[in-house]
Amino acid sequence: LDAIRKELPRVKVPGAYDAVHNDECLFSTDTPFAPDGIFVSLSDWRAYNAADVRTRAPAGQHLFLNLKFSRVPKQKPTSAEAAEAADPTKLAIGVEGGFDSDALEETIKTRSLFVLPQGVSVLLGDELPELILQACQAIEAHASVSDQASAVAWQEEVEVSQYAQGLEQLEGVKVSPDPSTWVCADCGVRENLWLNLSDGYIGSGRAQAFGAGGTGAALRHYEEMRQAGKEFPLVVKLGTISAQGADVYSYAPDENDSVKDPLLAQHLSKLGINVMALSKTEKTVTELQIDLNKAFEFDQIIESGRELTPLSDPGLCGLANLGNSCYMNSSLQLLFAIPETTERFLKPAAQWFDSAASDPAADLHIQLAKLAVGMLTERYACADAASAASSADCISPCILKALLGKGHSEFSSNRQQDCLEYLVHLLDRLERADKAEQPRIGRILSPAARAAELPPLFKFTTEERLQCGQSGSVRYIRNPSSFLSLPVPLEAATNLEAVKAAEAEEAAIESGPGSKKQRVSAETAAIESGPGSKKQRVSAGTIRPLVPLEACLSAYASEEVVEDFYSSATDKRGTASKNIRFATFPKYMLVQLKRYYVSDDWTPKKIEASVPMPETLNLESLRGTGLRPGEIALPDKDEQPRAAQAAAEPAAPNEEIVASLVLMGFSEIGSRKAALATGNTSTELSMEWVFAHMHEPDFNDPPVAAAATSAASPAVSAEAIEMLCGMGFAPAHATAALSQCADDVERAA
Repeated sequence: LDAIRKELPRVKVPGAYDAVHNDECLFSTDTPFAPDGIFVSLSDWRAYNAADVRTRAPAGQHLFLNLKFSRVPKQKPTSAEAAEAADPTKLAIGVEGGFDSDALEETIKTRSLFVLPQGVSVLLGDELPELILQACQAIEAHASVSDQASAVAWQEEVEVSQYAQGLEQLEGVKVSPDPSTWVCADCGVRENLWLNLSDGYIGSGRAQAFGAGGTGAALRHYEEMRQAGKEFPLVVKLGTISAQGADVYSYAPDENDSVKDPLLAQHLSKLGINVMALSKTEKTVTELQIDLNKAFEFDQIIESGRELTPLSDPGLCGLANLGNSCYMNSSLQLLFAIPETTERFLKPAAQWFDSAASDPAADLHIQLAKLAVGMLTERYACADAASAASSADCISPCILKALLGKGHSEFSSNRQQDCLEYLVHLLDRLERADKAEQPRIGRILSPAARAAELPPLFKFTTEERLQCGQSGSVRYIRNPSSFLSLPVPLEAATNLEAVKAAEAEEAAIESGPGSKKQRVSAETAAIESGPGSKKQRVSAGTIRPLVPLEACLSAYASEEVVEDFYSSATDKRGTASKNIRFATFPKYMLVQLKRYYVSDDWTPKKIEASVPMPETLNLESLRGTGLRPGEIALPDKDEQPRAAQAAAEPAAPNEEIVASLVLMGFSEIGSRKAALATGNTSTELSMEWVFAHMHEPDFNDPPVAAAATSAASPAVSAEAIEMLCGMGFAPAHATAALSQCADDVERAA
């Protein structure tokens, strides 16, 4: 105890918005569920595993909260009544009466104080100083750094309560400002307490799916008061009150939701509570909902009840669901399956860790190195593969997810994202980090590790060949890329006849006489008695076109006609033919199937087709040749007609195109920018521009007026216009797009 008391000046109790790492080690993917748990410093609230706490914790830090969790099977109900009560009564998950998302296991938590350099662990108890106990309690209850980032991104739109402004508050009612005295007036429990802002009643909240217990006393009190003619709708969750705010809920039938109370400090002050004297000690409802989302196991649903064999070996470690993070998990599994990741991050992991700067949580190289250790070694491989199915045995890269999502409006949110977009984003962030850290990389990595840069492995160059239909002259344009986007030609499906037959059958059934039930029966009878294989004897909705990948490649490389092509050889407009080949090949090629398209009614739709991937693929036939003997190159010049075309560019967007895009769900500002950028050519072209630019941070910024643009910034460069014209765009359209994209060719295209 004497050694502990000497460290009290260094102990800090975290506030509501301090960064606390209580769910993942900084230098490993260990969590509280690791065999030794994690050790959180009482000085700076950073977490370490059992080995790193002795070697990587800053000098002078000697007190750590050891959080050690384990999961054990829940005992089954012993009585018939208890078993019946546990059975779900709703087709729902994680709510009262539904399926329990944590029905098979319960978490056992052990907390102790770890003291260095003695290496002694002391269970938390009354003999420890009060400051130590307060700090440990606050660290465990605090939302982690990754949860705080998620909470901001996941925060739903909470409206101001209509009852806040004129809220009735009884005179003379005072509530003790001491949190240790707060108990439910109905049952005496001390958790999930809600204070009625009108009469000071403290009652237990409703039991929630995310683990918050409760009896519903606060709600019953509101209903009793309402029956007595008193409207006391607003309650605040005790334990969440701080100077930054608190959880407020309205029981009023016309709100019945989380709300904002702009006068909360004033309402609490009248009850005798000073918000400036309180700090947050419990998680908010939003943070608890995030915990539930992350804990939910989806595999029992998406595998349609099939019996799967769990695997657990180096390279086969699973990644936990962190809340709609399947796109991130898929990207990481792909990236860590290539040998260069081992060379770059796994082998020199110790060197990466030893070179850590002041904040390892913000170091992308360190976070990738620790993930490599987790995914590619035996450290997290379970001896019993069957136990690998438990989420406690999965790797949870919370810090990495928060780091890669920081500053990005989409990847910092809980929304589903595109796997390819995320992987390209990750590689872009890594490339920038590599460039910024060249001195460090040269100092700590071996020549083999320095050569194993990941972003260049996916880069290649396409060769676009344009041939003027008037003069026969050609132009070759090379464009860098990091993924291959292929069309899916449904007309090339190998089972096209079966698909058409099923579609015709379903159309006939839907248009036939009788009720819906009769139509379903007729459909079943027609399917069961129809000819063909078992695969064909199913409804049209389950027959997917089978399109070979070779057909997708052929469609990608096929020649297309470019209308309204300006020929610098004839100084006239006409047609040109265009095809694409590969100037260079990457070591690893990322392939994207373009499944989304715009239908005849201008609504975006998805192509439902299967494209089997072959084991091997030879692309030598698609290699570019460059300018061939006998070919004449189109001259490179900037003619006067092009400037005249640019001057005639429309200053206002086509309202019909804008209206069509808005009806599809896009913002009006983005729709107007799309119409301007494409020269009001067509709704389809504007739609393609939206898909290409909708994730840019300035997509919804108002477009700059043409006059202001010409006065405030120089004209777009002739070289940029030439490049876009070489891609087949009209000069006027190229100029308009470049003016909207700050002369950036990639964005304008």
